[in-house]
Amino acid sequence: MRRSLEEVSVVIHSAANVNFSDTFNNVMKINYEGTKKVVTLGKKMKNLESFVYISSVFAIADKLTIDEVIYPRLRKEEEVYSFIDIYGDDAKTKEKFLCGSPNPYTMSKLLCENYLQENRGSMKAIIVRPSIITPIIEEPLPGWSDSWVAAIGIFSDIARGLTKVTYGHRDVVLDMIPVDYVSNLTIIAAARANQSEDVSIYNSCSSSSNPITLKMGSDLFLEESLKFGNHEMKPQKLQLYLSPLVVKFMTFALQTVPSFFADFLLRLKGETPKHMKMQKRSVLLRDVLRKFTTTSFYIKSENSEKLIATLDEKDKVLFPSDPRTISWLKYMPVFCRGVQKHLLKSKQ
Repeated sequence: MRRSLEEVSVVIHSAANVNFSDTFNNVMKINYEGTKKVVTLGKKMKNLESFVYISSVFAIADKLTIDEVIYPRLRKEEEVYSFIDIYGDDAKTKEKFLCGSPNPYTMSKLLCENYLQENRGSMKAIIVRPSIITPIIEEPLPGWSDSWVAAIGIFSDIARGLTKVTYGHRDVVLDMIPVDYVSNLTIIAAARANQSEDVSIYNSCSSSSNPITLKMGSDLFLEESLKFGNHEMKPQKLQLYLSPLVVKFMTFALQTVPSFFADFLLRLKGETPKHMKMQKRSVLLRDVLRKFTTTSFYIKSENSEKLIATLDEKDKVLFPSDPRTISWLKYMPVFCRGVQKHLLKSKQ
């Protein structure tokens, strides 16, 4: 075991519970306690050159502008565990306790960043912070994804006719970044190694250099999805409203009522109803993502741009990671086809 530890030169810690609706306790056990164990292990590696932690830009989602620095934790470790012991997952109490952080996942990520900074010892540490991760854009398999997380879930619900109304505004920027761009930036950061005594931060994002709005993204995804036939209900372009009252009324009119009658027809045919169940799930996802569909974050990425600029032209081609090179008009159809093929298992 000791010999194996001495042979390791790079650690990339990317494991995490990304279920935004999971219990506070589960999120802390996996994300925070898991990170503490990996940091402890890394400090035992005599020849370690880089310790890379994959965080999230939304660890700092209580701010509209997010820089490439470590921000102070919103709550201390002991406060979090005390809260879990007393209140568990009481929704109203939890919302106040999170101090503007959207969910336990984002709070746990900020706790991890602070823990790494304060307990890394002599390790050369790097933090890579992706925004909303989306399917592969180029290599090795365009459009591939194995998860329904965040944008993938909401876009596919729109395309399947499950979500027609959400919180937001047509000009709200949705900061997305393809997963291979995140992986490539991580490899570059690890290979270049951090020579500073401070923790180096690299935001992997698009809002500050090549933004796309939620409305544009959903419309492009829907346009491509109409070429496929697996719609649960008749899809339409996404309607966005900031008023909770309007969102609830329009949801009832455009989603709940049609789903109720669709299930009624299934019962008449002797088939198992399913539309109201799917509707409940899509509304839950929409509400969980409310912070991200109503807020335009401006995420800075100067450190990442400088790091990418150090590559020669050959490596820039081999390890694409610059969001300025993304054509959203070309990528969103790739995104959609990937979801159809790898998640919905469409044969077209």
